[in-house]
Amino acid sequence: MENLYAEAPLNLQEQEIRLVKLEHSHVSEPIKCSLQTYKLDDQIPAYVALSYAWGIKERHDDVQLNGLPFAVGRSLWSFLHQMRVQHQYITLWIDAISINQANVLEQNHQVQMMRRIYTHAHSVWVWLGEADDLTHSDIGMQYIRARKPFGDREVNFKKLWNLRKARAVLGLCERGYWKRIWIVQEIMLARKATVICGNQQVSWMKLQQLITDLQIILDKGRAMHTIGVSDVLESPATVIVQAKSQWDGNPPPLTSLLEQYQNQHSTDIRDKVYALHGLASNSGAIAIDYRIDPKALLVEMIYHTCSVQASKTDMKRSKKELLRFAKMVRDALKVMCTEEELGFYISVARGDGVASEKDYGLRVRGQQTDEKAPWHYSSIYQESSPWSVGVARSNGQPNARSDDPLLESGPTRRRISNKLLRHENKGLKDALVVKKKHRKVTKPLDLQQREEYYSGANFWSPRKIREARARKAVKAQEQHQEMLAKANRKELKAAAKLYKDQIAEEKHVAREEAKVVREEAKVKKAAERAAKIEAQNTKKAAQTS
Repeated sequence: MENLYAEAPLNLQEQEIRLVKLEHSHVSEPIKCSLQTYKLDDQIPAYVALSYAWGIKERHDDVQLNGLPFAVGRSLWSFLHQMRVQHQYITLWIDAISINQANVLEQNHQVQMMRRIYTHAHSVWVWLGEADDLTHSDIGMQYIRARKPFGDREVNFKKLWNLRKARAVLGLCERGYWKRIWIVQEIMLARKATVICGNQQVSWMKLQQLITDLQIILDKGRAMHTIGVSDVLESPATVIVQAKSQWDGNPPPLTSLLEQYQNQHSTDIRDKVYALHGLASNSGAIAIDYRIDPKALLVEMIYHTCSVQASKTDMKRSKKELLRFAKMVRDALKVMCTEEELGFYISVARGDGVASEKDYGLRVRGQQTDEKAPWHYSSIYQESSPWSVGVARSNGQPNARSDDPLLESGPTRRRISNKLLRHENKGLKDALVVKKKHRKVTKPLDLQQREEYYSGANFWSPRKIREARARKAVKAQEQHQEMLAKANRKELKAAAKLYKDQIAEEKHVAREEAKVVREEAKVKKAAERAAKIEAQNTKKAAQTS
């Protein structure tokens, strides 16, 4: 792989990207592509940026890239195969091929350029995957492409929408592609987008018009009489389509984007932040760096949020809001971090001299000193009321506690610098660990008492403790099984309701069709009767004359 990318190197000091050209080949031959480096400017050839779901890592197929075998995911291979079948030999930007995934520095460089890559693209193609007969994906794509928007005209939607079409459209809107975090940036930045599933294509505007018309039906209160409308409007695709329709080109803050799309999925947990980087208005201070771990990224996000916070008039309220946001980012990045640690990071980022014990359970005090003086930090844990943490320092003088008169004699308290956080302040972290241990509460084991026990000390053998732990594990397993059974019952109930609704809808459709047949038969019979009467009258008139 390194030899392959060496033939098309990227200058990380320049705005350069690699483009993939799908070459002509027979379907019986391996898929052939060529890779070439271009400078991202007005002279670059027109290219299509591909937006797709990578799929399962273990499943991959080989293509030929510059004459060498290159492994790609099954989803990407299916797309390239479909393009070859349709003889669409185009130039593409594909992240899995255009970026050397084994080179972290190159990853950082290219992800930083994502905004320019997608805005420069002639079009963005959304690959939903291969056609699926089970969900009737072809029917869904054909319906979206062929239908006409409502506009101002009054439409009987029930004649244009049935159970089969509802299932087909819902199947497309619930595909795993729509749950990826990366597609948010890729679609929002697209000048023009096309949705592809199997060998079917529709323009993005067609999909957007369908969602708009379904919303009109819901707003008019007709969704309950039209099956599947609410399900489609609650699908992951609708979230992205509506966000795209409201996108006006003005980038929102990164914090707003993180809250809005916190439930989107990513293979690399750090992409929960980096995938939205190019969309945000104030993300320039955050560098894309896949070398740092998620916790370091969490701390960086806290610093960033504090630095862009517009108002600090209501200090208590803003701290609570920052803590709420920090918890959300912590959960999104799946970082093991206590609320006290988050509070400490926020306090340091805000430059507070004293962190509120009530909010964070941690007090830090000190005095401004000469930064050139050698400092050594160590923890001082004092179990008192209120609980407190101290920091001991040494700068050529005897060690002194942070709350000693020697340090309190200064006119101001020391503002904790960013440097303290960057070096992780091991003393305070150790003290926080100690505090966490002291506050740890666990449920007692189910150690069974002997019947002859009356009072005093009681001892249990290791075997009794093992048995108690085994009972605890069995109980936990039973609770877990009960939760699963409850969830299963809920799913069965929902499925039964859906089946009942489907049967009712089918019966309703059958009744309507039977009604139409009866009306047609009635009209036909009336016409025959009128014709018979007319013939009789004509015959009588002829006999009379």
